[in-house]
Amino acid sequence: MEKVMENISVMNRLISFLRKDKIFLFIFLITLLSYLRTVFIPLKGDEITYQELAQNILMGKYYFRGQPSTITPVIPFIISIFHISAFPSIGLAIAKLVHFTLALMGMRYIYLFLRNQNFDDKIIFSLLALTFANPISVSFFSSLFPEPILMFSFWGFIYFVTQPPKLSHLKFILFFFVLSLLTRYLYAVLLLPLGIYYLQLLFKRKQKTEKIFQLAFHTTLFVLISLTWFKYVYITENSQINQVSYFSRFEGESSFLTNVKSGLGLVKHPEVKRINGIPAFISLFIPKTGLRNFPVSLFLIVSFISGFLISKKSNGFYTLLTSTTLALIGLILAGTGFSRYWLILLPTFLIGYYFLFEKFKLKPDWFVIASKIICILYIINELRIDYIIIQKHFPF
Repeated sequence: MEKVMENISVMNRLISFLRKDKIFLFIFLITLLSYLRTVFIPLKGDEITYQELAQNILMGKYYFRGQPSTITPVIPFIISIFHISAFPSIGLAIAKLVHFTLALMGMRYIYLFLRNQNFDDKIIFSLLALTFANPISVSFFSSLFPEPILMFSFWGFIYFVTQPPKLSHLKFILFFFVLSLLTRYLYAVLLLPLGIYYLQLLFKRKQKTEKIFQLAFHTTLFVLISLTWFKYVYITENSQINQVSYFSRFEGESSFLTNVKSGLGLVKHPEVKRINGIPAFISLFIPKTGLRNFPVSLFLIVSFISGFLISKKSNGFYTLLTSTTLALIGLILAGTGFSRYWLILLPTFLIGYYFLFEKFKLKPDWFVIASKIICILYIINELRIDYIIIQKHFPF
């Protein structure tokens, strides 16, 4: 009942705010139309891989290209749930809409987190608008890539882990952690804030015996789920030699150094077409495919971190910064850093920029106005892309 009332409260605030600010209403509605294009266009890249895995799941095998696979399982299972044999395109469209719904639920957790940190609604909606209208969000939040699920799981994790330690929240934290981990392995780095939460929970006060049993039950359940999958991963990785494997990039004597250099953007990783890592950071904000610039990207990264460090904010923001930094380190160690990999962390970057904006004693209304201008520029660019895609896939 408490969750229902919380959802109603969020919806009422959203409706009330958008009634007062028609520009934000315009931004959200027009951007929403651009999201719909992804639902109806053919699958591409990793989506095709996930679809094949989903089809094999329905035949009782977690196979890709005829062999057992260790690709993260969440997306293939979602696709398989909504598969419709007679109308496969409808099943895929439904799966994409489910992904989009999860992305929206993730943005809801961003809102709740910022409300808990006493942010003003107009700043919160500015940050949400910048996230929602971002060109990479439009491309991936209604697709069958990991980003929608990670937006939901990462920010759900952050929302609960930054609240005062409470045993009833632990099952949600563990759920979001496992969901993140089985969607993209590098989110195992969230074990650190999870471990800190455990310590806070244990030492907050003397727990009653039944509380200890609840703690042990929730922990054991989610540990068994994780260990079962990773036992399968271990066995499969050690028994198969001809398969698509995420872990293959960690093999070989120089793999670690190559991954780190590639993750920092100093060299191009052998498995990708262009340099990623730090130079790709700028492409998260500029709607130009393949844009790379090391000095500007480094400046943007240092700026958002500085915004957090020079602002005297609540512990919740430092937990967010720690979790984000760990995810960035995970990307470096994995030797990756595509623009969409940064997307889940975009709200953190924007919060850091707002702190910096605030530190220069600039009026919050100026930040709101700047956000609206940037979103409108994004919308103009997306309308252009909408036209190109419609002409390509649905010629009149």
